[in-house]
Amino acid sequence: MRAATPASAAPARISSPRGANLIINDVGGESAWPEVPAPSASAVGEEIRALGGRALADHHSVAEERGARALVERALEAYGRLDVLVNNAAVCLAAPVDERSAWDIEHHLRVNLLGPFWTSRAAWPHLRRQGGGGDRQPDLGGHGGGIDFSPPTGRAKGASGR
Repeated sequence: MRAATPASAAPARISSPRGANLIINDVGGESAWPEVPAPSASAVGEEIRALGGRALADHHSVAEERGARALVERALEAYGRLDVLVNNAAVCLAAPVDERSAWDIEHHLRVNLLGPFWTSRAAWPHLRRQGGGGDRQPDLGGHGGGIDFSPPTGRAKGASGR
């Protein structure tokens, strides 16, 4: 689960009291919204552990296949199995389209489009072998609002079929 915004940390906060063992993933960085504090994966993990839950932080980038594999391996090493993948990694470009660099756009697509693919691909064999589990890929594209703010996120998520 990703923890870069309060909304993306919510699944972890909801799942922990229900007995879930969690890996909270976030590469770190600043929030796209200066007025919204960005909790780190480590901070969310500490919060959950303080409430009696089990959570570890992970800082691999799911934008790269090897990072997604490392994230899944961390879960398997820590807990012995993988039951659910909450695939909510996303970045949002908080700038008008004419101010976005090619790197910004490519990074956006790597995280928002390839990230869910790489993590699903890494998790799927384990979920299938266990005969259950699930992969949840919420569309976070519209959470920022505004014509110059959210369309690339929605397009990248839409391109992934989610």
